[in-house]
Amino acid sequence: GPREAKAIIDAVQSKINNHVTYLKDKDLEAFLKDNNNTAKAILFTEKSYTNPQWKAVAIDFLGSMKVAQIKSTEKATVELFGITKFPTVVLIPGGQTDAIVYDGEKGKEPLVKWLSEKSGVSPNLDPAPKTSKPKRANPNKKEKKSSAKAESSFKSASKSHKASEASSAAA
Repeated sequence: GPREAKAIIDAVQSKINNHVTYLKDKDLEAFLKDNNNTAKAILFTEKSYTNPQWKAVAIDFLGSMKVAQIKSTEKATVELFGITKFPTVVLIPGGQTDAIVYDGEKGKEPLVKWLSEKSGVSPNLDPAPKTSKPKRANPNKKEKKSSAKAESSFKSASKSHKASEASSAAA
């Protein structure tokens, strides 16, 4: 792709895994009832795609807090939570606790800190799975000796071959 800052940023952001659940009005009840004691964070947005910051928040809380997104066109859910501006983040701490609306600074760090404080759930310290690099074959001593022996044998055969070619050429 193009070698410009915006293109590179877009390419990297497109590779972020998406662990955000997309909700519609009909899905909300099941989402809220599923594992009722687990904290849930919901982003109400006008956009039809998930922004990279929200994907990163979902990765930070992967396995400990459910993260979802609801589009502003889902009127019943928007009215249920009393959302009047977009984007808005709502935290449902779990159990019978009421929803809390985030009104802090923009940015991932303040949002993650707020979600953690209000829900009692700590973000994952290292949420991304570590990928191991494939190990290169490291020949052991026995294989090295065998390799050295084969090389020596090849050189000796080459000398012998050269000598026989030289004598047949002379003849």
